[in-house]
Amino acid sequence: MQIYTRLLDIRKNRGAGYIVLIDPDKSSLERNIELAAQAEQEDADCIFIGGSLLSVPIFDELVKQIKNAVKIPVIIFPGGV
Repeated sequence: MQIYTRLLDIRKNRGAGYIVLIDPDKSSLERNIELAAQAEQEDADCIFIGGSLLSVPIFDELVKQIKNAVKIPVIIFPGGV
């Protein structure tokens, strides 16, 4: 199932979803991975990764490691939009 379809199903069935936003500028790589794993354990429906600055030089590596650490969808949340 595509992520968009999954989120629409969640909205239809429950009225709202539980989405966690991880701002990579606020914590270390290791801490952000821990936060993602905790979000999954707490039954989050998906994880947004992003913020207003995105000044972290390891953003791509962070996304890759979080995707490897959790089974729920990981969505890049654009900053400055």
